[in-house]
Amino acid sequence: MLIQEETFWKQRSKIFWLKNGDNNTKFFHAMASARRKHNIIQNLARLDGTMSFDKASFSNIAKDYFRDLYKEQLGTYTIVINTIPACISQTENDRLLQPFSITEFRSTLFSMHADKSPGLDGLNPSFFKRFWDLLGPEIFHAGVQWLEQGSFPSQLNNTNIVLIPKTENPTSMKDLRSISLCNVIYKIISKVFANLLKPILPTCISLEKYAFIEHRALRQGDPLSPYLFILCTEGLTSLLK
Repeated sequence: MLIQEETFWKQRSKIFWLKNGDNNTKFFHAMASARRKHNIIQNLARLDGTMSFDKASFSNIAKDYFRDLYKEQLGTYTIVINTIPACISQTENDRLLQPFSITEFRSTLFSMHADKSPGLDGLNPSFFKRFWDLLGPEIFHAGVQWLEQGSFPSQLNNTNIVLIPKTENPTSMKDLRSISLCNVIYKIISKVFANLLKPILPTCISLEKYAFIEHRALRQGDPLSPYLFILCTEGLTSLLK
């Protein structure tokens, strides 16, 4: 029970740099409490600018904000796509068409920190690492099928969104940075695909430099997000030319 308690508080405190040693339950508890105190929101502005002090309404304010932010915009992508010239060689194209291997899926999973936050299913990377011999083949076959089809079950994209304050006392949704806690299976598949694109991406973008930090994306937690941003920027650059 004591080991379980320490593990619980260690995971909740998000202290990844501390290795094995004496029991540190009190330390982890203090770190988790400090994180919670820093992340508390006292009041939050609605879309119309009025302020709410009712914590029960904060979830609806957040829901309205993201619904407005990510609502579908009507338009066509054909014009943008047609402006981007073909820029990869036949060799690179052949590499992109090579079948995926179960080794790629396994190495992608085992590159994740075991105690990273789980998705809606409550399962973190540690679970999948522990039972990879049992679950790995099924994850691989399903993942390859979804990657080849270009689609996957919508429930796999269900995501917890955590809001991290950018300022000392956040009062609006713009003061909060959203982090998506994606399901591990989704992370595996998207990272496998991102790793496929990574070697050829420099040849697909203009000579202008675009700086991005891989772990700070529009949808943080999704390995594909920064690469999609770069590709969208390339489309905009082509239109401007």
